[in-house]
Amino acid sequence: MQVAEICAQIEAAFPRLFEAQEGRICLLFVCSELLRMIKRYEDHPMLKEPLEGLAARVLGILGNTSTDGKHGQEGRMHSRK
Repeated sequence: MQVAEICAQIEAAFPRLFEAQEGRICLLFVCSELLRMIKRYEDHPMLKEPLEGLAARVLGILGNTSTDGKHGQEGRMHSRK
């Protein structure tokens, strides 16, 4: 299974994580905790780059989100190329 397919399945199963500001903040926290585990204990180092990318996208979306929580196409968590 390709990364884009897995991302699409996760988005479909947990849409609120990707649509609501509270979910994005939670996702950012999870990324930070997993990155901390990679740094401290070298747990799953192959996840470092994807987690950093996801965290950067979430931060970008949070910076572009209006106060009503709505966003445009740039609000997608991943691209489906």
